[in-house]
Amino acid sequence: MSIETSPGTPGATGAAVPLRPEDPRHLGPYRLLGILGSGGMGTVYLGRTPEGEKVAVKVVRLDLTGEQEFRERFAREVDAARRVSGSHTASLVYADPHARQPWMATTFVLGPSLRETIGETGPLDLTTLRALGLGLAEGLTTIHGAGLVHRDLKPGNVLLTTGGPRIIDFGIARALEATALTSVSQVLGTASYMSPEQVRGHEAGPASDIFSLGCLLAYAATGTSPFGSGPAESVAYRVVHTEPDLDGIPPELRLLVHDCLAKDPTTRPTPQQIVQRLTHRTTRPVTWQTTPALNTMIAARAKAVRALEARSDAEETEELTPLAEPGTRTRPARPRTTRSATLKVVTAALAGLLLPVGVWTLYDRLANPPGTSVAPDGWYTIEGERIAADPRPDHFVEIVITTATPGEQVLVGYAATVVREGEAVVPSPRPSEPGGAPGVDTVQVGNEDGFLVETPWRGRIPVDERVLAVGATGSGAEGEITCSISVGDELVASATSPSTSSCVTPFEGKELLSGRERGSDELSGTSPEDSTAPTKKSVPSGEGDGP
Repeated sequence: MSIETSPGTPGATGAAVPLRPEDPRHLGPYRLLGILGSGGMGTVYLGRTPEGEKVAVKVVRLDLTGEQEFRERFAREVDAARRVSGSHTASLVYADPHARQPWMATTFVLGPSLRETIGETGPLDLTTLRALGLGLAEGLTTIHGAGLVHRDLKPGNVLLTTGGPRIIDFGIARALEATALTSVSQVLGTASYMSPEQVRGHEAGPASDIFSLGCLLAYAATGTSPFGSGPAESVAYRVVHTEPDLDGIPPELRLLVHDCLAKDPTTRPTPQQIVQRLTHRTTRPVTWQTTPALNTMIAARAKAVRALEARSDAEETEELTPLAEPGTRTRPARPRTTRSATLKVVTAALAGLLLPVGVWTLYDRLANPPGTSVAPDGWYTIEGERIAADPRPDHFVEIVITTATPGEQVLVGYAATVVREGEAVVPSPRPSEPGGAPGVDTVQVGNEDGFLVETPWRGRIPVDERVLAVGATGSGAEGEITCSISVGDELVASATSPSTSSCVTPFEGKELLSGRERGSDELSGTSPEDSTAPTKKSVPSGEGDGP
């Protein structure tokens, strides 16, 4: 689903905007925070899991889903999209093709589209063009390898991040072809980036995406389509019958773009051949480098996301605050919840704090690199201060951050929810315990400025019975990054995601640190299915020893 927007529509400026009164607040397991974009195919929301991971939730317009053929094809495309996972794509996380309004959730990608970037900063230089072409070719290799063809590769469906370009919305166009509501005007709406075989209504194979890639490179180099502008029908005619305008494209890339735009799909290069042509005969590796202007655009979007998360957390807090009886004046009471509910609220709030702080700090640092060295493995206070080995080695939490490629520099942030100083450490009562003491007052502390580390990184943090939850996040990896939390020698939470990963674990510190058996009921008063902790994974081989 494209999130191409027109002025005045939500998300038209590229940054996420607040939900409207008519928008849902929850969808599946996700709490919706804001709107990323909307257009002819539906609406794209920013969502968040209970663990704090953000996703892009794409909901198809209701009037496009009335035909059974659409639903069946959408379900098949979703199934194929599950197999796509790469550093230059937005991976599918979850989907419900059988819902009243089918929807799918993909990894949230923080960055402007190629369309927005060119519109705001102008054409890209040769070095960036090479890296863009390389990233797109590698992304198409992944998509085609899963048996998919994108069919709608255009500037609005390429997002630019600190880790390189990401292709989004693969697999949607083919499903929408099944609807009678896909009119000629809709099909021709992106004619500037369609292949001749698509315009003619013929089957579009992988070579069709190569034609679109050539159009994207020409657009990124010049700011205009190689087939000009004007009415969609006129552009479509030129795509089929005339040669592209390659003026303004750097000579080093002109032949490659020309070959990608061949009318005969059998003569176009494959993604692997494009990779070879972009990387051979170069004096230095082709790497993606962001510009100050792009960093500023990314930082603005990160700031907007933080604001939406804070707004959503405030609304959630209001929902949890009990109402006073009419005519009475009371101090705000702490909600009496079960231990499970208490830990869920603690964990959700901690997850909501960690990721936006970490991401914003990361992009601020990328735009203004610090002059300090990376933080080594070792012992740290909850506030992030380096300390000597703790005298009570059994009372600690270990955070491990690893990346697919060892030696990457990433930003690490962590925080803990602790009982406020002066409060008694008393768990909230269950409803079956009338007259019990109210829940304790808590605060969140951590190294909210974050610090740069080199992977693999291990940090140990002394904890005591006042700790209710601990969370950590690692941001800025080129590919996949894994965040793991252990209490003593026991792994209790782990999560792996592209670019940014967060994990949060709730626990009653007093019980856990006393060495009691950590069954699910003793830990949080919930069943394993009700737990908010991420799915447990094994620490990668060689990562089990402490610093």
